[in-house]
Amino acid sequence: MRVLQIFFATLWCIGYLGNGLLFIYIQWSYLRQGWIQIFNPFLHIQVVITLLTTPLFWIFLMMAILGKYLADSIEARINAKNKKIATGNSGSFASSSTSFKKDKNSRRDHPETYDTPNKNSPLKTPKKDGKRPNSFQKSSHDDLIKWAIESSQAIRFDYENRNGNKSSRVVTPINLKAIGETYLESYCHLRKARRMFAIRRMRNIRIVSPGEMTWQEPSSSLDIASESSENALKTTNRPYMKSRVNELEGIVDSAWENTKILADIHYELGFRARRRAHRLRDRIARRLAQLQDGQFFWPTTTANIGLQNLSSDAFKYGEGLLRQCGYKVGMNGLSQRERSEILDAVFLCPLPKIEDRAYLEQWGNPKTSRRLQKMAESIAAFTRNARRHNSKDFSKAIQDWEADLVYLKEKYYNNHFSFRWPQV
Repeated sequence: MRVLQIFFATLWCIGYLGNGLLFIYIQWSYLRQGWIQIFNPFLHIQVVITLLTTPLFWIFLMMAILGKYLADSIEARINAKNKKIATGNSGSFASSSTSFKKDKNSRRDHPETYDTPNKNSPLKTPKKDGKRPNSFQKSSHDDLIKWAIESSQAIRFDYENRNGNKSSRVVTPINLKAIGETYLESYCHLRKARRMFAIRRMRNIRIVSPGEMTWQEPSSSLDIASESSENALKTTNRPYMKSRVNELEGIVDSAWENTKILADIHYELGFRARRRAHRLRDRIARRLAQLQDGQFFWPTTTANIGLQNLSSDAFKYGEGLLRQCGYKVGMNGLSQRERSEILDAVFLCPLPKIEDRAYLEQWGNPKTSRRLQKMAESIAAFTRNARRHNSKDFSKAIQDWEADLVYLKEKYYNNHFSFRWPQV
């Protein structure tokens, strides 16, 4: 039918165009003798008379009229046929919805097909044999879904995703889409967002009332307990669940040395699908690997009393590199504020050059866990050896060293490094 319509439309175009070209040709044949005659009205009358007496003009005219009429007739017939098909579909759809309503009323009039529902349950529960009513069989699912879409009626069904996880959903259907298989596009009241559900994975489809929109049917008390514990676990394990990627980037930059925060954000980004989130996750993974290499156990200052000898490297370079930087404790030592300033400079700034390059390399770079580890181990070694050397009174020095360890721990270790802090 469409081919004939195209043929007659082409015939109409040829006739219309042919008459136009014929008129131009006759007009040009008169004007080529003198273009000034274009202003002569009698010449135009003569052109029209010549055109009407030409048989080719009438042939083109018949082609145009016949082609136009037949093309319009075919178009009208096609439109009438489509309208009839659409009317038939709407009639069958209305009949299916009517039959569904009748079946629903029949179930209401014959309650013996259902057990008495629980007072606390807003839904009717099927009989113990587990069989669904006939109106809810798979053959009627499509009609039920179409009726729900047409009437904006919410439905409830059991859904099993690709991973085999089962859940009960309450949705408001929007449309049916065919993408390889048939999907139901709907607004999910459980996820509070639009979702696509495969029709073949939907079970126990049924209509729900507005009062049942937020109610979820638990299978047992264990499901309730597991669901609440799962939600609590998600909240505990995902403290940055509501943070955007740009916010997480700012947190990462400000907590670049804090392995706990970086690990939490790294875990959270595993749930994100955007490329920007993946790049940030890879960056955090590299940083965590660096921090893992720099982890160490904080040294202890506990020592056995009574050992008179010191270890061979206990007071290397006096009291080590710290002494060269002006660090001094004891009765004639510096105050707490002065010692803290020296310790800050040792941790944050480059160290003075000494001849023993191997010893200097043990201190690492500024602002690193290696530098902090060396400082803590040095001060802890001073404390342990002073406690072993019990022939002199090192109580004031031990007190200063332990105070400095507390200062370093509170300022640089806490919330920055993940190694175990030493027990004094």
